[in-house]
Amino acid sequence: MDLPVQDFSSRYYWARAISPLRCCGCFSNRLGSGVACLIWAALSFYFAVLAFMNQSPFYSHLDDVPLIVFGVINLLFGCITLAGFVIILVLTPRYVRVRMMVYIIGIGVVMVLVDMLVNFILFAANQDSFQSWCIDHSKMVVQNSLQQSNLNLPSDTDYYNCDRLFANQMKWSLLSVFAMFLVYIHWMLVITAFAGTSFFLLPPRVAAPPPPPTTVAPPPSDMAAPPTEVLGNLPPSTKSYKSVRPFRKKTDASILAMLGLKINDNGRVIHIADEHNLPYYDDRSQHGNYYTDSCSKEGLL
Repeated sequence: MDLPVQDFSSRYYWARAISPLRCCGCFSNRLGSGVACLIWAALSFYFAVLAFMNQSPFYSHLDDVPLIVFGVINLLFGCITLAGFVIILVLTPRYVRVRMMVYIIGIGVVMVLVDMLVNFILFAANQDSFQSWCIDHSKMVVQNSLQQSNLNLPSDTDYYNCDRLFANQMKWSLLSVFAMFLVYIHWMLVITAFAGTSFFLLPPRVAAPPPPPTTVAPPPSDMAAPPTEVLGNLPPSTKSYKSVRPFRKKTDASILAMLGLKINDNGRVIHIADEHNLPYYDDRSQHGNYYTDSCSKEGLL
């Protein structure tokens, strides 16, 4: 029979193998989880503010709809991670709250990473849109700098190295997506390891069996049992006994009289009778001694 610890080790071996023992190799899982939630909250609020300002820390140009979606997701994730920081480090961590927090943070991490990957794909697929925006924006900046409104520059010529800018931003955004996947998943595993190794689930106590019943009802029968009389149901006796000694029989009195003893009406011996009333037995010497007679006949005496 396997112990619960052996059963847990066999069932969750790979989950324990990939769970980090320390956050970033130096912090405990509880402290690392709190720090990770705090950094998550700061980054998410920063990304949300830039997205609502129609800007992005990864791309020079992106459509408005992906930016708004990215900002809303990061705003929600920032609130979730801030609540996780309070639950882990400020309040006393409890298993139910920490477990629920792990589920919610896991959903938030998946949403942020998926949105980052989708934005990268959209940026890589819209190179023509980025190039036209880059040329128009650079042309406007040059005109504002030179203060010449009659400056005509062709829009199809890459005077501003927009292709090179697009290639650089592709590298930067790809590196950012890879780093976010690596860091976010590591921090998620740290929080999961904290929730899975810092609490012990005790099995419910086994209730004691109920005490046996004091009286057991007799099995039903077709015929009614006759009423049983006990001492408490019997009426008191009307006879009175003067002595617990039983009365002597009449034959006992005659036998005692033959022995020369007188008894009263109650059967008790009063006194011994006179000597002449005692029964007479012949002397044994008249009849001789069997031992002496036998010895004399044999000539031994």
